[in-house]
Amino acid sequence: QGAELLGNTTLTDYCDSVRKIRCVYATRFSVQHTPKGSQENVTFFWNPCNAFNVGQGETKNDCTVKKNVAVCEEMVVSDSPAEERSYINLGVQSSVTFQHDAVRYGGGTNGRNTFIHLSCDKHGSPEDSELKYLDDNGNLFVFALTSVCACPDGCRESTPSSGLSPGSILLIVFFTLLGVYLLVGIGYQVIINKASGKEILPNSAFWCALPAFVKAGVQYLFCCNQEGGDKGVYKQF
Repeated sequence: QGAELLGNTTLTDYCDSVRKIRCVYATRFSVQHTPKGSQENVTFFWNPCNAFNVGQGETKNDCTVKKNVAVCEEMVVSDSPAEERSYINLGVQSSVTFQHDAVRYGGGTNGRNTFIHLSCDKHGSPEDSELKYLDDNGNLFVFALTSVCACPDGCRESTPSSGLSPGSILLIVFFTLLGVYLLVGIGYQVIINKASGKEILPNSAFWCALPAFVKAGVQYLFCCNQEGGDKGVYKQF
């Protein structure tokens, strides 16, 4: 018994107002059951996300993607020479409905239905999910799923990051505007004002004086602005 994990592709989710299952894993659950006094070995398969194929090539097969299967019963007659196998559809994906803490499928072979109780396991992980067979009357099949994915938002996938932080966006905008400023300014100085040398830099007088302004500001901050400092020196700057 247990879950057979088939990959880790994120899929769509089904939900109702009470419970939510997030298909974080492309999961197909399987559980085995041998009826008392029977020579048949039975395996049940359930995929809460997508239709699937089981037993391809078998003549008695209602469990295919084409038939939109959600729950399938595989029956193997162990005492037959070739271990005859048959596959019965117990419910289709398009029929899924939620009933408080359970999920139900209909539309299976000859009107078969499946009822799956959902039990929240807050301390588990998706890989620990376990499907158990409970009972059936030949028409209605009952199972129980214990999983963190049966908890509200238990398997919620984190929102993918855009890859750019606000700081990165600001830097991109800043350097883009700086590039436009330099290109347009230099072009204006060269073409319109016929400037050459360092004069082609737009607002060259300001940029040449900027280092001196920075030096003066630093000196005032660490010297003249301190208690006991000579604040009269600042006037010289």
